[in-house]
Amino acid sequence: MADQRDSEFGFSMASPPPGTAATGAPPTQPSSAAGARPATKWPLVIGVIAIVLGALQVLNAAMSPLGLLITEQMEKVAPGAAAQAEVMRNWTAWIILTAIVGLILGALQIVWAIMMLRRRSACRRLAFAWAWLALLSAIVQAAMMYPMQIEMFEAMQSGGQFQSPMPPGMGPLMAVLTAVMTLVMGSALPVFVLIWLCRRRIREEVQTWAG
Repeated sequence: MADQRDSEFGFSMASPPPGTAATGAPPTQPSSAAGARPATKWPLVIGVIAIVLGALQVLNAAMSPLGLLITEQMEKVAPGAAAQAEVMRNWTAWIILTAIVGLILGALQIVWAIMMLRRRSACRRLAFAWAWLALLSAIVQAAMMYPMQIEMFEAMQSGGQFQSPMPPGMGPLMAVLTAVMTLVMGSALPVFVLIWLCRRRIREEVQTWAG
């Protein structure tokens, strides 16, 4: 009789009335699991900074050979700049090589930075390779920057329309400062990346990312 009466109301005692949740049913809204760690923000910060700096390096490398053309035009307009233009011609091969290396390293930096933003574990190996290559490039550029700047200061001291107003003894000092700044600016990010990615916590986190 109970089953018959229940059927008159459209449900039976074996099933819960409409609108009531069944016991043991999964929750309709996600709940925060106890002990779950929030997503870290360092991949976003480092990734964005690396992309911006990589894009600037690519742009600078692409425009570097343009300086050779500008120097040639200046020599035609202002004959007093002939000595400086001659120095630039002597270093043409080095300038072009530096631009090519800069393009490659800048593109590689953008690639691993995008992979870091997407939390791909392979970004760590690629970032390590880039960092060592970028550090080596910074050291070589700083070493070559000194003699290049010495030649340029000597050319500026030789006279002409673009004669340097600095005392003769300031040339070597400025060349050293320029080389040091080149080394510092070129190695800052590679050294940071090497140190950061070597941390145990960071290494373990990256290993949990998808390949």
